[in-house]
Amino acid sequence: MTESHFQYSSQASRVMQWAQAEAKRLEHPEVVPEHMLLGIIEEERGLARFVLRSLGVNLELLKGEVRAAIADLPGEPVEIPPFSEGARKILELGMQSAGVLERPYLGTEHLLIGLLRDISSRSYSILRRADVTYARVLEKVRNMPTEGIVRADSSQDSNRAGVKPGDRLTIFKILAMVSPVFWLLLLATVFFGMQAYHGGMDEKAAVFLFVTGGWILSVSLHEFGHALIAYLGGDHSVLNKGYLSLNPLRYTHGFLSVVLPLLFLAMGGIGLPGGVVYINTAAIKKRSTISLMSAAGPIVSAGCALLLSLPFIFGMNPLNSGQHIVFWSGLAFLAFLQVTAVLFNLLPIPGLDGYGILRPYLPAKLVKQIGSFGSLTFILIYLLFFNDSVVQEYFWLMVQSSLSFLKISIDLAMQGLFLYRFW
Repeated sequence: MTESHFQYSSQASRVMQWAQAEAKRLEHPEVVPEHMLLGIIEEERGLARFVLRSLGVNLELLKGEVRAAIADLPGEPVEIPPFSEGARKILELGMQSAGVLERPYLGTEHLLIGLLRDISSRSYSILRRADVTYARVLEKVRNMPTEGIVRADSSQDSNRAGVKPGDRLTIFKILAMVSPVFWLLLLATVFFGMQAYHGGMDEKAAVFLFVTGGWILSVSLHEFGHALIAYLGGDHSVLNKGYLSLNPLRYTHGFLSVVLPLLFLAMGGIGLPGGVVYINTAAIKKRSTISLMSAAGPIVSAGCALLLSLPFIFGMNPLNSGQHIVFWSGLAFLAFLQVTAVLFNLLPIPGLDGYGILRPYLPAKLVKQIGSFGSLTFILIYLLFFNDSVVQEYFWLMVQSSLSFLKISIDLAMQGLFLYRFW
């Protein structure tokens, strides 16, 4: 059976393109089955991803295990990485399963089944450890509609603006794509802000909910900034991933988005943006655009800080008037978090936006060496910020200078921190 007997579904085509782009980004000389599995995980409209989710697979853990499995592949930059013999075997096995399932196309479900039929690949072992077997996947797929019909991710935002990858974006199209989740969260944040202002509920609860809602909104805007520049630069996959919808659920990672930011806040009052977007940098042609894409998040966060500071810039001094002090302290603390987030994110440390800004201009060998120490990032941050160090001292001096520039009293912001920590 030859490949010409089947037409790829649009989802499978994107998986193959993503796998090739990822191999190029990682400087791997050819596309291996593990790149294809990563592409399956990334393709949010693919039936295979839906099958994995329905089998209870933690996709973030699976992705981490796959990346660890290919970390030892030799680095050899290739303009267009060819498909390895192993990857071609997966395609052949997938085409055979397409005939068995009597579906006149090659979809992501067939690629997943192909991976499970090749017991010699590392992907097979990784999937089996996640309790994903050929029999379980086949049973799931047979009871599901074809890939052209299924909505593979029930949480995916509908494209209400009718934007297609590559379309020119306008402010009206962007507004039409904004998720109802974002608008509901905005209304809830305004409501709790009013409660803090008028004293309609417990002041600590009001400040906590007001600041938390405002913080999540600002993180969504931060990640939207990254995604917008990526889209304009050529990575149109951010549209299908819902990154342009401002839906905070699209940027969520259990540890990075919830646990770590709360831990940093509890330990030191640092605003750590916890959103996550996965950008296909191989689709972005210019180094300057990749650098700007990394800078876009901090730029948006800086804009949020300025917007929140406007009442103070124009002369509001609640410490003198004593009126509505609970609300103003919460607002000052929220602005304080934006300032710390901007300064923190601009540090040239792997995993932070400051390093992302510099990375396109660094030698490839240096980038690879730095990447090998990526797992030590959080240890380095802890040593720099939660122990006495010169970096910590200068960081807080810059925070105070920024607050002074924005006319925000540090005492008012610390009052907001006190109210926020209801625990």
